[in-house]
Amino acid sequence: MFEWTQEYAFGLDDIDKQHQKLFAIGHNLELACDDALRTDLYEALREAILELDDYSDYHFDYEEEWLLLVGYKGHASHQEDHDFFTAKIAELRRSCEHINPNTLLSIRETLSFLARWIVHHVLMVDLEYVESVKLYREKHTSLT
Repeated sequence: MFEWTQEYAFGLDDIDKQHQKLFAIGHNLELACDDALRTDLYEALREAILELDDYSDYHFDYEEEWLLLVGYKGHASHQEDHDFFTAKIAELRRSCEHINPNTLLSIRETLSFLARWIVHHVLMVDLEYVESVKLYREKHTSLT
């Protein structure tokens, strides 16, 4: 589900690396869920969910700061997308408070949804601001 490919790269190294890390964390979360399904050991799954929660917060804040800096007009709706994802992660965290084999299937479905969301967000929503950030960086790099 969470598999990074070069088609997700924008040519903005910092943001591309953060997106790669989101995919890597998502992949680790997927593996932890698979392990939990086989072993009934849930701590690694909880930790992976916390890592995705923490890192997505960091990445979203970073991205939103850039959108404000470059004056991106779609900032508010972009932030709403991030808020939606954050709410889904909160649901996932609540699901993990009392994990059992039945809740693991629900967690797996949520992970599948999050993987699709991330791909769509990167390829469609994030792509819309890339030119604005590139132009801003080119303009401000040439001044130094």
